[in-house]
Amino acid sequence: MNETRSKKIYRWLDDRLGLSTLFEFASHKTVPVHRYSVFYYLGGMTLFFFLVQVCTGILLMLYYRPSGEEAFESIEFIMTTVPFGWMIRSIHSWSANLMVFFAFCHMTTVYFVKAYRPPRELTWVSGALVFFLILGFGFSGYLLPWNQLAFSATKVGTDIAGVVPIVGPWMLRFLRGGDRVAGGTLSRFYGWHVAILPAITSVLLGLHLLPVQVKGMSVPPALEDEKKQGRPMKFFPNFAMRDMWAWILALGVLAALAALFPWELGDKADPFAPAYAHIRPEWYYVFMFQTLKLVPGGEILHVEYEAIPIMLFSLGGLLLLLVPFIDRGVVRRGKSPLFDVAGVLALIFIVAMTCWGYEWSLVPLWIVLGAAALLAIMAFVTRPPREPEGGGSGGSARTALITAAMVVLLGVAAANAFAAPPAKTSCIACHSSDMFDATAKAKVKTYADDVHAKIGLSCQDCHGGNPDPKLAEDMVSAMDSSYKPNPYVGKPDRAKMPEFCGRCHSSAAYMKKFNPSARVDVVSEYRTSMHGQQLAKGDPNVAMCIDCHGVHGILRKDNPASPVYPTHVAETCSRCHSDAKRMASYKDAYGRPLAVDQFERWKRSVHANAMFVKGDLTAPTCNTCHGNHGATPPGVESVSLICGQCHAREADLFAKTAKHDGFIKHNDFLATGATCQDCHEKIAPEVGASVRKFNECVTCHENHGVMRPTIALLGPLPAVPCAFCHEGTGPLAVSEPKARRDHYVQVRDALLSVAKKQHLQGDVLFDWMVEQAQVLSTHVVASDDGKKQLRPEFARLFDKFRIGKTHYSFVDPASGKTVTVAIRRCTNCHTDPSTTCGTTARNFVESMQQVTSASARAERVLLAARRGGVEVRTARAELDAAVDSEIELQTLIHTFSSGGQYATKQKEAIVHASAALDAGNTSLAEIAFRRRGLGAALGIIVLVLGGLALKIRQMNP
Repeated sequence: MNETRSKKIYRWLDDRLGLSTLFEFASHKTVPVHRYSVFYYLGGMTLFFFLVQVCTGILLMLYYRPSGEEAFESIEFIMTTVPFGWMIRSIHSWSANLMVFFAFCHMTTVYFVKAYRPPRELTWVSGALVFFLILGFGFSGYLLPWNQLAFSATKVGTDIAGVVPIVGPWMLRFLRGGDRVAGGTLSRFYGWHVAILPAITSVLLGLHLLPVQVKGMSVPPALEDEKKQGRPMKFFPNFAMRDMWAWILALGVLAALAALFPWELGDKADPFAPAYAHIRPEWYYVFMFQTLKLVPGGEILHVEYEAIPIMLFSLGGLLLLLVPFIDRGVVRRGKSPLFDVAGVLALIFIVAMTCWGYEWSLVPLWIVLGAAALLAIMAFVTRPPREPEGGGSGGSARTALITAAMVVLLGVAAANAFAAPPAKTSCIACHSSDMFDATAKAKVKTYADDVHAKIGLSCQDCHGGNPDPKLAEDMVSAMDSSYKPNPYVGKPDRAKMPEFCGRCHSSAAYMKKFNPSARVDVVSEYRTSMHGQQLAKGDPNVAMCIDCHGVHGILRKDNPASPVYPTHVAETCSRCHSDAKRMASYKDAYGRPLAVDQFERWKRSVHANAMFVKGDLTAPTCNTCHGNHGATPPGVESVSLICGQCHAREADLFAKTAKHDGFIKHNDFLATGATCQDCHEKIAPEVGASVRKFNECVTCHENHGVMRPTIALLGPLPAVPCAFCHEGTGPLAVSEPKARRDHYVQVRDALLSVAKKQHLQGDVLFDWMVEQAQVLSTHVVASDDGKKQLRPEFARLFDKFRIGKTHYSFVDPASGKTVTVAIRRCTNCHTDPSTTCGTTARNFVESMQQVTSASARAERVLLAARRGGVEVRTARAELDAAVDSEIELQTLIHTFSSGGQYATKQKEAIVHASAALDAGNTSLAEIAFRRRGLGAALGIIVLVLGGLALKIRQMNP
């Protein structure tokens, strides 16, 4: 009954679809069997990944929203809320990359086995076009998640297209849908990715597969004349089952990649955010991107240099498309060595530039060699028996390599624009002659860049004399002090230098000719400075105009080479203030010798780190606090106002505390000649002996050596800094898994054992442990340049949670010895832990440790979840809120109370950290579920593969 019904259904379908004709065709279709038969599977693998792309793409379209406002959130919804959405999205991304890889392998093997020979030219052309479209799929789909990396890469990629001569601007607007990458660009890319490109690709795939079915599969020329070839294999079911076996294997690989290495979402695109460092496109574009990076800037014949390699790559793609019509020798001789050499050179170039683009990583090379080795092994195993060929191969077996024609860079880069040299005068002509040594001649050379030379002033404007070039060899006439238009004055008197410069710089009528906003009060302000006051007393050794700005090579203050540029100000001041001999005769307000270690202390400060490491040119340096021309140390009462220019919140909180009023009363008491020891017998001697006044901010943070505030300022501290992250005293103190806890204890005890052998204890031990924590193998990772650096999550701990040392060191300019300075801490003054101040300091440390351990624990759990591929953006928001609350706690310390605002914010931080930890634990459970599912799926796939393999072995070729 069932058999009759099946026949009826088949007959009904056959009448309408011609199934019998298709089955008849499939039963007669064969596949050649030879040593390179393994290459036939590469096209099928590419087709498989394309079909996976289609299926997963359709599923993603159900939830994706192609707009700049909703695209990122829709992907996040797919990955976190839609059942198995994370897997579909990861499979889609991984299959896209594997499709490109196998398409490249397929084209490469077809090229070298000459499968483009007549009558298969159109098969090659259609296949090459499909390959180009696959690259287009990658470029258009890259932007669709609308994350920051894709946004920046798309901007760079479209910018490159825009440099093409004539059509570049049109191409740029066509790609972007406007003048910049925006929501319209996303909508345009989405249309190409899901409609235009798939439609064109489907047509081309049909044109590509049709000739293969009609003409059969090509056989390499070297094997066509072999007398003994294996019997051809039936396409159906023999070859089809082998193809199916490979497809199922690929499905298992995709499932493993999706579960173990899910595709990350990243951060949402922000048009105003800076591009990521070392940004690069997807791996299949890296060789072109790296080539463009090597091209210098400039243009020739109104064509940018960058456009030349772009046009060459386009020409290369066109030549690749036309290979069947260019390589006519393969028809006559069955081989084309010139094209073989060109193909090998192209492969070497692509692989080498890709490795270079990844900072000389050998991973791309190993992938290529691994793929080649795998194909070679399979080809060797599956090759049929072959008798030795008679006769010598002679010179016909190999052809001499033909040197590839390299493109010569056109022209010379445009010459840099240099400032015109100063006009020739008697001074310049004379001082450039051999009468003067190299040092004297250097003055003439440096003056060419002088700010005065830029506006047309020259030597005679300052020194006087006759500038007539004809007097270059007549020194008496050139330096005539009775020359009425401009008497020669020679070298100005150093003691009168401010007035000398002030002839111009104090004249509003003169300075406004060059700059309407130019200051004309610098000399009068200088007279109010410590330098100006000492000069007025007859001290010519104090700093004045030329000591800071220079003499003949004076540069604008915004010139990075200027000695008064922000990065050079401290060094310029240190020429005097770090000179022990020069400063020996000067005293401070208390009669003590002036210190000469300010610059060395400042170089270790948080301000110097902000300027030189973080590149913040607004970071405080000497003139920020002391002023420029009116350089004067700020008074004791105004220190908080100076610091409050940047740290306004801290200054405002401190001003409202009893500590502020107490400082005022203490200063009144100290003004009578009293010392700290008169009232506080237990105070640290180095503190009691040095305090003359309480300078508010400086009392705790110092002035020049302002260290990055850390928890070390409080105290008493735990025995080891590890406790702040791993040994919290709060509600999350025991939430660490046993295995992780045991590992921590093992590492900690090992470090303590080493420290004990070195006789380290107390603060020295604490600082040593901080150093070791920053070099532990579990805490560091190799950077792009190969150097070790803290992993981002641990760098965040040290930065945001303020875990630092109790000491810092510098070299004293006076003695040349290394000086170690202890961080000023609460316990330096509040030595009795039972007092209110001592209790408050202890509460600060304990509460900060609770928050730090809670946040650090949540950080580690979320890191494990993220590494496992779970999207944890929502949980990260809770953790960020906890970190923000802790940063707020660091500010609220300036209330000098562990209750009130501080206690409220501390509880808020714990709540956020607990929420982040709960979300992280849920994510870890999700990872465990995924891996169990992966294990079950792979088990089924292995069974299916094993069954197929047994069936294939039973079948005849």
